[in-house]
Amino acid sequence: MGVRHAGRTSLLVSIACCVGLVACSSSRESPGGAPSVANEPSSTVVASTTTGAPTITVEPSTTVAPTTTAVATTTTIDADLVHRVFPVQDAATAGWSDTHVGYPATDVFAPTGCGTTLVAPVDGVVLEIRRDDLWSAETDDPSARGGRYLSILGDDGVRYYMAHFQLLEAALAPGVRVTAGQFVGQMGRSGRAGACHLHFALSPPCPTQEWWVRRGVVWPFPYLADWQRGLNTSPVDEVRAWADDHPDACTSPPADA
Repeated sequence: MGVRHAGRTSLLVSIACCVGLVACSSSRESPGGAPSVANEPSSTVVASTTTGAPTITVEPSTTVAPTTTAVATTTTIDADLVHRVFPVQDAATAGWSDTHVGYPATDVFAPTGCGTTLVAPVDGVVLEIRRDDLWSAETDDPSARGGRYLSILGDDGVRYYMAHFQLLEAALAPGVRVTAGQFVGQMGRSGRAGACHLHFALSPPCPTQEWWVRRGVVWPFPYLADWQRGLNTSPVDEVRAWADDHPDACTSPPADA
C-alpha cells in the first residue's frame, strides 16, 4: 500500500527560492508493469513553501524560446478542496512503473500508446508550455529531454509536470486556467523517450529557470494510484517537507545530471 498524504493541509506559495533533488522512496505495486523510461526536460517559474492558508502568488518569468513561461494570479484555497484526477483519460487501462532512473518520477503508459488523450491532473494555472521538440541525441541537453511538455501550478501550490507530448492543446498558454480532467494534449515520445508514455512529476515551483527540480522530487505513483481509484489524495505535505529539507535546490543543479 502506498503512502497517503491527505488531511486539511495548505501551502503558502510566494516568490522565493525553493528546493533541490532527492529520491524519496515509497512502495506500491504497479498495476501496469510497464518498463521504466528515463527522461527529462527544461526551464521554469515560481515559489517556496511554508505553513498557513495557501496564498498562491505567481509572477511572470522569462525563459528561453520556445518555452513559454508566465503567470499572474493569486488564489487562496484549502489544499484538500483542490480537485485532482488521473492524467490519462482512460484511467482504468493505464499502467505505470514505480521505479525511475536517477530521480523520483513516474512513467505512465497506455495500451493505445501515442495519441492517447491526456488531461490536466489538477485545478490550476499553466506555468510553462513547450510545443517544439528541441532534444537531440548528439547534445543530449538535459533541459530538452522532456520534449514537448506542460507544467501546471496547482491551486494547492504544487507543480504538476507532464512531458513527452505528441501534441499539446492549442488553447493552452501561460496564465490560462485549467480544471482537473480538461483535455491538454496527446501522449507521445518527444524528447528522450524510448517509447510512447507520459513522464509525470511533482515538485515545488522555483523562482528561477531550472529543470532539475521540475523533473520530479517525490514519487508520484502512490498519488496516481489513488487518483486512478477516484480518491483526491493531496501531495502537498510531502512536497512541502521536501522543500523544507532542500532550501537551495532551485539554484543547485545535481552534479550527476
